[in-house]
Amino acid sequence: MDSNSMMPIVLLPLCVLAGLAAGFFLRKKIVEKKISSAEEITKKIIAEAGKEAETLRKEAKIQAKEELYRTKAEFEKETRNKRIELQKLEKRLAQREENLEKKVGLIDQKEILTAKREKAVAAQEKTVKEMEERYLQLLDEQKKLLERISGMTSDEA
Repeated sequence: MDSNSMMPIVLLPLCVLAGLAAGFFLRKKIVEKKISSAEEITKKIIAEAGKEAETLRKEAKIQAKEELYRTKAEFEKETRNKRIELQKLEKRLAQREENLEKKVGLIDQKEILTAKREKAVAAQEKTVKEMEERYLQLLDEQKKLLERISGMTSDEA
């Protein structure tokens, strides 16, 4: 066999082998590109997810701050209303206390006046009693004087 006729027989397996090697390396390169591309996409997705998570975290933080502000404002409003109610109640209680103190003062004055009147009435009663006794005594003396002057007793007259 001549070398020219052998050449295609030798070359064919070499070409097939070279084709297989080239296909293997080409396939490896394509797979590596796909893996690299997939890794980049994964990194992008992870970065986007991180950004989205950060955005969501910031939004949640803002919402929490807004809720806290709203709650604080509501609490302050309720506290202010309660304080106003308490001030009104204190004012009413102070007025009632003042009115009670005035009434107690008036009652004390009336008691003092009543006590003075009772003393005055007792003194007048004593004076009237003394005068009555004096009048009875004078009447008795007059009666005795008349009996002596007339010489008769009242039973006889």
